[in-house]
Amino acid sequence: MDRREFLKTTGLAATAAATTTTTAAASSTSAPVSAPAILPNTRELHMAMAWPDAVSGQADCAHRLASRIEEATDRRYRIRITAENSNAAVTLAKGEADLYHASEHDNADLDAAFSYFAGLPFSAGLAPGDLASWLAIGGGQELWDELAAEHGFKPLLAGHTGQSPRLWSNRPIGTLGDFKGLRISAYGPTADVMRAIGAETVAMPSYRLAAALRDRDIDAAEFGGALQAMAAGVAPAGNIALETVSNGAGTAITLGISTRLWDGMSQSDRTIFTACAGEAYRLAVSENEAHEKVIMKALTDLHGVTTASLTADARAALRSVTEAVVATLASTTPRAQRVNASYMAFRRTVSPSDLATPSTEIPLV
Repeated sequence: MDRREFLKTTGLAATAAATTTTTAAASSTSAPVSAPAILPNTRELHMAMAWPDAVSGQADCAHRLASRIEEATDRRYRIRITAENSNAAVTLAKGEADLYHASEHDNADLDAAFSYFAGLPFSAGLAPGDLASWLAIGGGQELWDELAAEHGFKPLLAGHTGQSPRLWSNRPIGTLGDFKGLRISAYGPTADVMRAIGAETVAMPSYRLAAALRDRDIDAAEFGGALQAMAAGVAPAGNIALETVSNGAGTAITLGISTRLWDGMSQSDRTIFTACAGEAYRLAVSENEAHEKVIMKALTDLHGVTTASLTADARAALRSVTEAVVATLASTTPRAQRVNASYMAFRRTVSPSDLATPSTEIPLV
């Protein structure tokens, strides 16, 4: 099934047509073509992505980004992609890949500070536009570069799971007490929050989530917005879409480039890689935002998915727990302390009160 057929199966073909056109323009490829022969001056690169290979979701984003880089460099680079890779930065350090496409939460074992660049959970998160602004003009990219350089790679924002992340559940949840004893797939700081309110967290790759929800091996899964959840089969396998906070931030996706590759690039190639990653980030945010309501309606009308939200008291309590978890995270390493100081200073600027509306506009960098 190709990407267009995937959208048709949701009953959204008419609405998706405009986005399909946008995507086609972004890839500048209107129809499949035979792969050209590898030229003598072409360099082959290996991209390790964290996702299962598929025609939709994050795998589609990774393939689209790889194609854009190839085209923008007149195919001086050819990118071979392998799926379902974990420990992204370690893969680069071992020389097993040149690039990775994954969440920085995967690198949290190297330093907890990496999680800030994937996105903090619930009320502590920055909206996609605000996260990009912190990196572009708030000092975040410099801190990220310093941290990543210690582990052998150059990081760039290159995707997003959507600003309206939900907990996809098979159990009704309304209060914090409802979380006690639930088996929930979550990772990064979100997993710490879930444990703090009594849930049992389960580390599980995204390609196993749908089956685990259907088989009741887990009760709920932290995943992105409706577009990403549907693409991965998490929805409607989890038939209750729980909004845990009013302004969810979602998770950013990184293009990691090995230092040996980055340092050997010309300035023009660095600019191309940076521009293509930035384009991929903006396109992912736009797609998620454009599809969220219409896909949720399709999931509700065609698959019986229901939406739910926490009570006001539960949201307030979750905010307190989240802030405590982030404070602990910030104290784990010297890097985490520095990154936290910058992140929180910027967060106070863009969201000075609970009533602030986070930006969804992505700065051009």
